[in-house]
Amino acid sequence: MTNPISRFATVPITSPLPPCWLRKGPTRPDDDSNRSAIVWRVGPKTHFRQALVQTVENAKDVVLVASFLLADETLAKTLIEAAQRGVRVYVLTASEARLSKVVSDEDAFDVRMVEEHKKLLDRLAEHVVLRTAEHFHAKFLVTDPATCPVGWISTANFNRALEDSVELGVKLTEQAAVELAGWFCNAFWLESDRELIEKGRLAKVTAPPAQPKSPSSHSIRVTAKDHGELRETTLQLIRNAQNRLVIVSYGVQDDHATTKAIEERAQAGVKITLLTRPRAAIAAAVKRLATAGVTILAHDKLHAKAILSDQRGLVMTANLHTVGLDQGFEVGVLLDDNGTRELDDVLSQWIQTFPWCYATAAPRDSHLGELCLADLGLRTGRRMVQPEIVHPLPPVVADSVVTMEEAPTPKWVPVEEKETYFHKVRYKWQVVPPRLPKEAKERLSPVVDAEKHDDGRSAKQGKGVTHGVPFDPPLYDHNEMVYVLLRPGDNLDRVRRVAAELGGKVVVK
Repeated sequence: MTNPISRFATVPITSPLPPCWLRKGPTRPDDDSNRSAIVWRVGPKTHFRQALVQTVENAKDVVLVASFLLADETLAKTLIEAAQRGVRVYVLTASEARLSKVVSDEDAFDVRMVEEHKKLLDRLAEHVVLRTAEHFHAKFLVTDPATCPVGWISTANFNRALEDSVELGVKLTEQAAVELAGWFCNAFWLESDRELIEKGRLAKVTAPPAQPKSPSSHSIRVTAKDHGELRETTLQLIRNAQNRLVIVSYGVQDDHATTKAIEERAQAGVKITLLTRPRAAIAAAVKRLATAGVTILAHDKLHAKAILSDQRGLVMTANLHTVGLDQGFEVGVLLDDNGTRELDDVLSQWIQTFPWCYATAAPRDSHLGELCLADLGLRTGRRMVQPEIVHPLPPVVADSVVTMEEAPTPKWVPVEEKETYFHKVRYKWQVVPPRLPKEAKERLSPVVDAEKHDDGRSAKQGKGVTHGVPFDPPLYDHNEMVYVLLRPGDNLDRVRRVAAELGGKVVVK
């Protein structure tokens, strides 16, 4: 009875998980093993990069390249070789000022990737005509538009993204390739502000020798100075969706018109899926869309941009924000029926395999394993969810040894969740016997010893010495409370009776 009694209680945590990405599967590279006719996937097999390289190798007269970042060694080598055999190579890329801003952003681009970009530009300086502007963000390749046009639009920058990001590429029709070449010339002459004239040296561009011919657009849509067709097409596809809408975008801006349009279609009952990347920069937007009923999935490496609205598809280079759809130089291509079917196939597979699912306030018992806090992103926001944590509480001191089994349950202490979240808390504590207060004074029973004569005979009563004798069991007093001491070997029932008679507590020493 004097030994501590162990106690346990399991208490569920009723608060939901914070807004987060729940891991629903492993993160794997995209499967680009099968090549399509129109819509291509980017991945470790590098079929798309090989197609770009082969296109440059086949060029006879002109190569037009646009890429926000340009650092792919294989493609760069092919461009230099094309220039050395007499092909004119023109390049549009982002300005150093824009790259510096992007690098300072949370997880947009690795500093090393930008350094690779700068080094490659130095290598290209002697071989290509390269112009920059802060708003250049489009990625595409066109060759020989006047004689044998071949064109590609890419959501991937022409760097390592061509093999390790989740991206899309589109093989253009000859007409679309010619249209895109026209937009390249328009941006080259009217929107660029610097030209690479030698290694490490950029100079301001001069006025064009003549006004470029206005580009035509049948399937190509652009964002450019005084041109907002890509934005309008994007909004039109979203607003016209009646049954199904799949949006793919690395960036999503909370207060952009496209986000509001998606929200409205979701509230109207359209089945909408957003595919994106778990980033802190989109936390407000995804929370807003999820609240409206949008299903949101993500991949660690997604960088693609596309829209599938019922039976019409668009692949583009712009994210769903102002810098892309309103202020940049961006391009997109409206797909025909065949291209739309191929895009549908890709997006359907992505929906099945993407490893993250967004939840605004998931119930605690709905998920086990890894999650990523939405407001932090993958770099610092990874956490775990486990079924239970065992949390010790201070011991409970029983009121009396004889009432240890009836000792009250302690007050629950909230568990601080840092790196791990839990479904429930298993509290553990011990009920311990009360101890005799140090200040308690022992109560003694007065006993009078009879006085004896020298010959050993007892003297008359009342003539002896009075002294105290301990009670059995021992009794103590403290603060108007009687304590009955339980010693090893004492009969507990007898001790209990004595305590009951005196209204005292049974304690140990």
